[in-house]
Amino acid sequence: MERDVIVLYIIAGVSFSFALFNCIFFVIKRGKTVKTKGTIVSIKSTNPSNEKWRNAKLANVSYLVDGKNIVSKNRLQVPLASEIGTTLTIRYDRGQIPFENIEK
Repeated sequence: MERDVIVLYIIAGVSFSFALFNCIFFVIKRGKTVKTKGTIVSIKSTNPSNEKWRNAKLANVSYLVDGKNIVSKNRLQVPLASEIGTTLTIRYDRGQIPFENIEK
């Protein structure tokens, strides 16, 4: 019985550490992100079969930053009803704008 309690304390400690780390990261990043509107430019389905359950779509999004059109480097998970041209509200980190992905 004592081993079970020790394992539960270890799990609680790891969970608390994870939560504390995420809270600190949230406070550091607060105010450094900007909300903007983005448009889906390409979509990839994780399971292209007709199965709708446990399926997701991953999309590249185009958005404007200081008058420059940027296409996201990483794909975002979007709802299954999303299509190319759908407008989404996204957040990006001001310090990590990928200027190599700017469309001219």
